[in-house]
Amino acid sequence: MNNTRLIRVHSPEKINCCSYLYNVEEPYTSVKRKLNRSLASALFAERVLLVEGPSELTLFEKVLSMVKPDYELEGGFILQVGGIYFKHYTNALKELNIHYIVKTDNDLKRKKKKKGEYELIGLNRCLSLIDETKLDNEFIDIPEGMPDKEEKIFIKEEVQRKKEELYCKHSDIIETLKQNSIYLSRIDLENDLYKVIEDKMKEVFGENPVKQLQDSKLFNMVDLVLELDKQECEDIYNDENFYCLVELTNSTKQEGEDNVI
Repeated sequence: MNNTRLIRVHSPEKINCCSYLYNVEEPYTSVKRKLNRSLASALFAERVLLVEGPSELTLFEKVLSMVKPDYELEGGFILQVGGIYFKHYTNALKELNIHYIVKTDNDLKRKKKKKGEYELIGLNRCLSLIDETKLDNEFIDIPEGMPDKEEKIFIKEEVQRKKEELYCKHSDIIETLKQNSIYLSRIDLENDLYKVIEDKMKEVFGENPVKQLQDSKLFNMVDLVLELDKQECEDIYNDENFYCLVELTNSTKQEGEDNVI
């Protein structure tokens, strides 16, 4: 499926029609089959929640199976994009008048050969979806002469602190993103989850459960979701950090309304 005219006919009361010339750009040709297969499933939905990877998909499918088991019959769909392909999907969904929702991590990426300099790839990923100007790099002051092991721990803690600082500093941007149904974690999915089900995560993984979940994300996420009961799933669903699930199932916008830009 490339250079293909996609036509979506949807008829709540009268026949409406949208079309979009779907084309897989040159940088994505190596994953063309994956992009096509994923998008093909989403074309039959009214609302699509885009998530980074299989651990998010595993968690959200479990929560919704307990709280809103009929969400797909009611027009919802969860689409795993593979981390970096959000815009490829949102472009197509928007033109076909399918409401999209995004949940992603507040990632920072260290610049190669530039100690202490980080790209705001999480925030900038979101900003690109609404065609806004990307933010400049941020810096973390790393003391000289620290042993490698201590420096590694120091950097990890400072990166986490920096993520929270940026989330608060750019609260106006975060609010604009929410208005466009784009939900950025304060830090990442694991920390969002820990704030809701701390006891269960410690029960399953012992001390430092966030690190455990981050180190082997999908494998450990499967272990975790097997232990979640209905109340815990409801707690996740109703937490403000997972409002993306409420929007997916309740459709807070009018049917047929585009994402606000």
